[in-house]
Amino acid sequence: MGLPKVLMLGWEYPPKITGGLGVACAALAGALRDKVDLTVRLPDGDTGDAYGGGRDYEGDLLRQVQAFAGTGHDGDFDLIHAHDWLTVPAAMELARKRGLPIVLHLHSLELDRSEQRNRIFLIERAGMRAAERVIAVSRYTAARCERYYRIPAHKIAVVPNGVGTPPRPGTAGRRCKVLFVGRMTPQKAPQDFVRMAALVAGGLPQAEFAMVGSGELLEEVKRLAADEGIADRIRFPGFLSRSAVMAELADASVLCLPSKSEPFGLVALEAAAHGVPAVVTDHCGVAEVLSSARVVPVGDVAAMAGAVSALLRAPGLRDSLGNQARDETGRASWQRAAERVLAVYHEVLATR
Repeated sequence: MGLPKVLMLGWEYPPKITGGLGVACAALAGALRDKVDLTVRLPDGDTGDAYGGGRDYEGDLLRQVQAFAGTGHDGDFDLIHAHDWLTVPAAMELARKRGLPIVLHLHSLELDRSEQRNRIFLIERAGMRAAERVIAVSRYTAARCERYYRIPAHKIAVVPNGVGTPPRPGTAGRRCKVLFVGRMTPQKAPQDFVRMAALVAGGLPQAEFAMVGSGELLEEVKRLAADEGIADRIRFPGFLSRSAVMAELADASVLCLPSKSEPFGLVALEAAAHGVPAVVTDHCGVAEVLSSARVVPVGDVAAMAGAVSALLRAPGLRDSLGNQARDETGRASWQRAAERVLAVYHEVLATR
């Protein structure tokens, strides 16, 4: 018997990426290529940033999703691996025509992004119900699938994201820089990062901050920085290329993710690969694979500032946690993620 023939449906792929979805899809596909007969299909043209905020879900984006569903996906396949709600209509249409099983891989949920049970929520739920198995990137996301989408636990497999581990020198010489990387949207709570920065800056005049990303809240966040009196302490470089983001991570002392709801938080794993410790909220799935991360209650700016300040004031502790974080990435590789996904494929095919 040959390798499983898998059709992977994605929404974005390097070099055209807008966030973690494209990075994860490409990295996983690369790790799977020697394990399955893999075909990756994407929408034609530029899909833009589907999760960047300000998109017309009832207009342009939804039309793109439906157009992708209407595309002919020729080929002989054993199963469909679909990534996020954007590919659900295409996966369900192909499953209907070909009788193929669906594995739905969830990197984020509409409840994370908007906290609404809207049309996107309904598409997600339909996709989870139609899928033979659902892959969640964290136990946090799996629990939300069970609670809010009523998906039985036995149908969900948790497969954390992975990361490559670049060679990295020690962190002792790194300057006092706190980094935010993410979309400027309500889900990511960039305002909390600014408020945290104001508290930290008051006690640590040498501290500096950078907020990498773009989105609907960018101008509001800049105004808040001015109101807090720290506009000259925070850089806003906007959306950066992958190589530029890696350079920011390599130059950081601490990464801070203040997200209200973060299914995983891949950038924290990428920071760990550079030996950079992270401060994250207790609504971030990445803490499940990074025990080195300092975890604070979501929305607790004072606790966040305390955790960040403690790391900036103690280079020895920071380096120790950074080394631990880098070690932890060795157990969170994309090859390991691919092996877990392959096990899901075999389970699905064994029941057909």
